[in-house]
Amino acid sequence: MASTRKKDPSASWIKSRLWLAGCVIAIATPRLSAEISLVERLSDAHSSAHNFGEWRVGPAPTQTDFLPAHLSSSVSVSGESGAADGQSTSNSSMVVDNAMGTLRVSGDGMATVHAVLRDSGASADAKLVVLSFTVTDLSYVYSMTGQLSAAEGCCGLGALMEATARLATGETTIFEIRTGSPNPPSATLSETGTLAPGNYTLSVEIKTLIPFGSYPFSSGNSSANFNFALDQAPPSTPTPTPAPTATATPTPTSTPNPTPTPGEVTQAVNLSTRLLVGTGNSVGIGGFIITGSDPKQVLVRGIGPSLAGAGVANPLADPVVELHGPGSFTTVTNNNWRETQAAEILATGFAPNSDLESAILVTLDPGTYTAIVKGNGETSGVALVEVYGLGAPSSKLANISTRAFVSTGNNIVIAGFVLGSGSSNARIVLRGLGPSLEAWGLSPVLANPTLEVRDSNGALLTSNNDWHESPIEPPVLGTGLQPTNPLESALVVTLPPGAYTALLSGVNGGTGLGLVEVYDLGSQ
Repeated sequence: MASTRKKDPSASWIKSRLWLAGCVIAIATPRLSAEISLVERLSDAHSSAHNFGEWRVGPAPTQTDFLPAHLSSSVSVSGESGAADGQSTSNSSMVVDNAMGTLRVSGDGMATVHAVLRDSGASADAKLVVLSFTVTDLSYVYSMTGQLSAAEGCCGLGALMEATARLATGETTIFEIRTGSPNPPSATLSETGTLAPGNYTLSVEIKTLIPFGSYPFSSGNSSANFNFALDQAPPSTPTPTPAPTATATPTPTSTPNPTPTPGEVTQAVNLSTRLLVGTGNSVGIGGFIITGSDPKQVLVRGIGPSLAGAGVANPLADPVVELHGPGSFTTVTNNNWRETQAAEILATGFAPNSDLESAILVTLDPGTYTAIVKGNGETSGVALVEVYGLGAPSSKLANISTRAFVSTGNNIVIAGFVLGSGSSNARIVLRGLGPSLEAWGLSPVLANPTLEVRDSNGALLTSNNDWHESPIEPPVLGTGLQPTNPLESALVVTLPPGAYTALLSGVNGGTGLGLVEVYDLGSQ
């Protein structure tokens, strides 16, 4: 049986000199909750030109995999009766990151033709991208920005030009923007909306044609540039299921080595992150996913004032906690924990030490949740954001992550997790992200993150600067959780039950917004 002695986790964290408080959180296999799957992709470029009886076709490169595409096609023909040429380019790239719940697609291209005398003609066209993708389980917010143009050149009578951007699900068009006669010659892309789980196709295409015998001299050009972004929809704000008094005592931080029941699976049961809480994008954000078949009771804490007693400089004087969830979930907010659920929180054994600290006790259905810690009155300081999973062993907490501003010294981001509830080793993936956060519109980001993992005694177990370095790269690629930027960090480690710390900092004292993540790939 695990020890039932109830000792405050923040005090244990300070005494252990890991700069962590233990929270009870369970991580599970990643990407069980929602996923963006790339199904099929086509990008191509074509050109042709003809002059009287001579017809020439340019190369027709095509790309169907999901790597960046840089395609071009050009051809020309000339003779006594005229001359013609066609040229097209198609450039596009895409990045999907299910750990972050994002898809990014961008591209540009043009199709230009010229023809001299009536016996000449030309065509050029390109599919910048035709991408089929599927989203599962959760809604996603999309945005499409860019520019479409279909412009005639000099004496452009007879030139036919078109640029099109379209998003559809099956036979249903979500949006379609066209330029070129009879539509306007140019259009600015500015589309936003929400996609429910389902199958979708995004396409951007350009075409330019001068038919044979159109006019003594004709030219035309169509072009497009675009950025398509898909992000997991921000949680709505719901009324949680009323939290009953906890019936099970979680393993306290001070006893990270419980005696497991034989045959139990080891899983992560704790995450607590120390961070410097700022304002705006620099508040503390902790994410987790509940997986399984049953609701799970969790305790979310925001700790600040009690850190001063351990000599922590500049503690957050009055933390406020917000809990966001999926679907119809109503956001739950707490400023001072004694104001609403004092008796229930005391019964868990994990009540904060200071009345100014925050806590929310709630029973949650399986889904994706976000805990935000900020200062009351837009104040700043050092704080802990914590999530405890209580009871319901049939459900677990997954994909634990914390986003915060990474500073230097004592104000780097320090995330602790406890592996318990079993006797076997657990395979864990840890990631330290920075540059890829720019795709979310965040700034300034941590330009070059570095990641360390330490045990409960503070001893360094392993570290990584750039995830693609040998021997780190092969096992990371094998999990499918490799970061999208080569400067970001990742580790795959096998750990026995116990308390551990992940430290995220910047190379050479770099600072900026960063994200530290912990995934449990299961027992070994």
